[in-house]
Amino acid sequence: CVCVCVCVCVCVCVCVCVCVCVCVWCDLIKYLHTTRTTVQGPFSDSAVSIQDVHDRALIFLDGKFQGILARYNLSMSVSLTAPPGDHILDILVENMGRINFGPWLWDPKGITLGVKIEGQFRYHWTTYTLPMTNLSAINSAWKPVSSFQTPTFYRGTFDIPASQPLLDSFLSLPGWQKGFAVLNGHNLGRYWARGPQKTLYAPGSFFVRGTNELIVFELEAPAWGFTAQFSAFANLG
Repeated sequence: CVCVCVCVCVCVCVCVCVCVCVCVWCDLIKYLHTTRTTVQGPFSDSAVSIQDVHDRALIFLDGKFQGILARYNLSMSVSLTAPPGDHILDILVENMGRINFGPWLWDPKGITLGVKIEGQFRYHWTTYTLPMTNLSAINSAWKPVSSFQTPTFYRGTFDIPASQPLLDSFLSLPGWQKGFAVLNGHNLGRYWARGPQKTLYAPGSFFVRGTNELIVFELEAPAWGFTAQFSAFANLG
């Protein structure tokens, strides 16, 4: 089991045992949706592109991560290589918020026009949303970390003694890449390694004396040695 160091704002350090849930993405998160189709191999460095994706898409072939396409770099493509036969192409799309000014007020989300492989549109997709209405539904699926998968839920616990006050804190996630964090059932918000904001506000009322639970949903693979730290100060970049 991989351990992560968590430091609460009263400067008491505790060690948190991190476990991972490897259940399927569906029924997990409300600002993502996935699109799936079957493609026929073989492929040899075949370029996959998305025309007008809103906002960020993770590409998977037969469940294996291939790359990322995003609206802020529409010239990008992801190369696929696969042997002959049928293969499952999954695209996980993240809604990163809406533009609220100028000609971009009309801002539909998802794959707004289409997906191309070697310049040819692909059809017959199945699309479904990934709601995150109740994380307790995955409680039976946690197991110790053995490898970093994409995307993944990570879970850790830490204790606050009965004698300690419950103070406002700020969560930092060094080594993590992109996702969101939930403390004792309260969504603290999204994080992104590119910044500029480096911490998420955690009100003192979200903590409990005794065992606290931190769940982190990571869209990409965290770097080895990743940690979760609570401190008394914000880092807004």
